[in-house]
Amino acid sequence: MKNRTIIGIVCMILAVAMTFAVAPLVNRLTSDTTTVVRLKQEVGRGAKITAEQVETVKVKTDTMPQGVYVNTADVIGKYQKATTEIKDRSLYDTGIEPHFKEQLLTLSTCFGDSKDSRIVVIGVEQIR
Repeated sequence: MKNRTIIGIVCMILAVAMTFAVAPLVNRLTSDTTTVVRLKQEVGRGAKITAEQVETVKVKTDTMPQGVYVNTADVIGKYQKATTEIKDRSLYDTGIEPHFKEQLLTLSTCFGDSKDSRIVVIGVEQIR
């Protein structure tokens, strides 16, 4: 009976070591990273993006969404327009303007008889 207890404790210690030490180490060593461009400060609606407003960071390639900018030259000199397009296409004006670092939650649903018609609802996480 005593040997079973010792074997059980050793197995639990090995499981914890695998979970919190070995698995993360293997994950770090085997995962590819990509350098992406992100804004480091707020860019006003319709404002031109400058080199001082962007930075590059490394992210895991397998968690990176499509359409992410990987070259600063693709961003610098462009105009911020995402929220402008959202506002221009809105059916209702709620008066809420997304700000830097606020998360946007997008919900999309079918609309009408066409399979390509969609209604998109965008929620803003208010950080104050």
